[in-house]
Amino acid sequence: MQRTFLPLEPHGLDCHPKKRHKSTSDQGSGSTTNTTFPGGKLISDHISLVSHHQMAVLLEEHDKQPLPHCDEVFPWLHGYSGSKEPPRGYRWTAVIRSQPLSHGMIENSGLLKSSLDPHEFLMAWDHRKHSLESVIQDVAKSVTLSDDELKLLIHACKKYKLFPFLVTDADAQGKYGAGAAKNRVCSSTPTSQPNQSSGWKQPGMFRRFDLQVAKFIEMSHTCVVYCLNETQHWTSCHCQELAMLVYVARKCVDPLGDFKIGILNTKKIDPNWWGTRPMKVEALQKEKVTQLASDFDVASFNNWDRDLFYRERLEISKMSSASCVSSEYSTWCGNSTDFEIFRLTSRLSAHDSAQNNGHIVTGHQNLNTVVRLPNLATSNQRTVDTQLFNFPHPSKEWKFFVHCTESSALPELSKISKLLKHVQSEFSIDHTVISFPNSGSLGLGNLNLDSIKVILNTCYLIYCVGKLTSFGSLIYCSDGYTEASFLLVAYSIFVWDLPLDQVLFKLHKDAQRPFFLFPVDLQVLGHLQILLRELSPKRINTTTSCLEIDPDLFSKMFFIKYQDNYNLAQLKGPLPSKVLPHLYLGSLEHAQSPNLLQELDITNIVSVGETMPWLSTAISRQKTLKASQINYSQTVQRSNVSVTMSSSEITRIEAKSSKIDNYGSSIVEANGFRVLHITDVDDNGEDRLLAQLDEALSFIDECYKRDEKVLVHCMVGVSRSATVCIAECMRRLDCDILRAYLYVRVRRLNIIIQPNLMFVYELCKWQEAQGKRRTVDWHIVCRAISELNRMYF
Repeated sequence: MQRTFLPLEPHGLDCHPKKRHKSTSDQGSGSTTNTTFPGGKLISDHISLVSHHQMAVLLEEHDKQPLPHCDEVFPWLHGYSGSKEPPRGYRWTAVIRSQPLSHGMIENSGLLKSSLDPHEFLMAWDHRKHSLESVIQDVAKSVTLSDDELKLLIHACKKYKLFPFLVTDADAQGKYGAGAAKNRVCSSTPTSQPNQSSGWKQPGMFRRFDLQVAKFIEMSHTCVVYCLNETQHWTSCHCQELAMLVYVARKCVDPLGDFKIGILNTKKIDPNWWGTRPMKVEALQKEKVTQLASDFDVASFNNWDRDLFYRERLEISKMSSASCVSSEYSTWCGNSTDFEIFRLTSRLSAHDSAQNNGHIVTGHQNLNTVVRLPNLATSNQRTVDTQLFNFPHPSKEWKFFVHCTESSALPELSKISKLLKHVQSEFSIDHTVISFPNSGSLGLGNLNLDSIKVILNTCYLIYCVGKLTSFGSLIYCSDGYTEASFLLVAYSIFVWDLPLDQVLFKLHKDAQRPFFLFPVDLQVLGHLQILLRELSPKRINTTTSCLEIDPDLFSKMFFIKYQDNYNLAQLKGPLPSKVLPHLYLGSLEHAQSPNLLQELDITNIVSVGETMPWLSTAISRQKTLKASQINYSQTVQRSNVSVTMSSSEITRIEAKSSKIDNYGSSIVEANGFRVLHITDVDDNGEDRLLAQLDEALSFIDECYKRDEKVLVHCMVGVSRSATVCIAECMRRLDCDILRAYLYVRVRRLNIIIQPNLMFVYELCKWQEAQGKRRTVDWHIVCRAISELNRMYF
């Protein structure tokens, strides 16, 4: 699954799709008229009030509770809930917010740790499709409620636009879910049978991260509703209504369960309970026009429970921050954040600029990340800004900018020619921004002589700016690589006079520049490189106002087959993803390209559940050893790579049917590579990695100590191998699973990593086994993953 990203504007840190910064004063209370119940007490015996002391005890119990063993919760976590009861006996506490803060406060502040919104686990009610009264009548047949409780329940459903059913309720999904018959307002009679939990093996069910919050509600011993606005929960808030809604939803799916529903009845909140403290709308303001992060931005960053989308954009801006790809011609490549920050800081006074120089980032850094940042303090805003963002400081001021976007067409040749004449005559350039099409949008079919002239002369213009003026250029796009990679590679071929494959390796190894080329880009550049190199300044010393293309050469370029010595056209990306200086994540096709790995200085491979065909041959010729039998301290003499196979020759060998070895994992040395071969692990939601994870990490650690690089791969490089890489990052970066997941996810570039539920759960158990304190709950990890992936699936 490929992905693209939105730009991270420095003044738009609050531009989350869910409007996370919205003030309650802007939206009113966001609620319907409150229902007042007489007597000044809770109307249901199923709901209790929770004091400050009781809440402290509940949260302490929750924090001390270890995760259940996999056998206890799987496959129950995979599917909808129906015939099988949830796991019992766990002292979990679910914390649920009933409503935002009062007027003048930021809506998404005042959040307790791991707090949930009812819309994350209850089924949505569409009044156009279902009669609420009819649904409640059906509920009343299975859940005994008094008249006042029914009244409260109906009011809650209308207020929240929710059904009193968990999204994991198989029976309710069968009757009222998206896949059910479109029942009209006059009827709630189902026409199809519900999807029972026995169907978890259906495609996609073992990646239902979106169901895990509701699953957690089912497992929780106590659910506590809070609002922080009131302590009189029968007069002016919605806590009582939501508590009743949660009670009925839980009762419908778990009628025999022993659980409690409470309402937090105190305004006293211990400091360690906060995820995001209550903040007034003034916290959104910035004291200076050059300030990048507001106090609320900092508070949001510190709360890793929520809004991983925000941190993902920060991480992307760090990972792909501007780096120099041609120091000779002062050409840089970066992202939209670099452009905005440079535009913003270029207006600083000389004094402020001198102060900022102490926090300048001049190019790519191997561990350029927000993942390792501790909680930030707002006492020194300049320090906060420089921790969250890179401040580009090129040796020559940028004046020429090429913005690559999906919506852009090729610039007019007349405009490019005019700019070239100005640069060549005046030896200068004004602040200029031009647009250029995104990578993957230019195919051989829509290329003609005029369009190729534009591409060629755009590269020539970037070169002339760096060669003839005292200024530099920035090629940029939203995420720093997706849209800009085609132009970046075309320009590099032009100025370096190198073939396509060598340019890719030089960008990766020397410039350390992330890029992602689509197959169509490789196809076009494979032919276009003939013209780009023929007219390269390395070959021709010219100052012509516009480069011309020889018609004969133009005709021949489409008939000349370029050499693809590394099978790049068959690879996604096309290089494996560099996660850490010693760690690469890729696919079986990458592992099956020894020449490519050798060029990247990769001499070690971890094969997770897959077998390269050349490895099968090597194994049949030599004895294999268990991972525990290898003496890592011995120096291994590696022979030259002698095996090359195209992807068309790759045949998948199922680990469970293979007779290669009986160990589950073995180490083989062949064709210049040391390979840890892990078998019997499929991405099916059932197979586990935890038992072999330590072996994989031990193998990677020895590679690290020998200062060698290692490729971890499975079939595609998104689940099994990604799980191993996440664990390595947890260890190497000393961070929890959520931060490591984000770190790996961003560096996989346009490939979405998708470890299944079992693997993610095992990573949480592995973190627990290392003696690391759980900083983010399991269901919150799942919620974050679900939110990140929602825009792509």
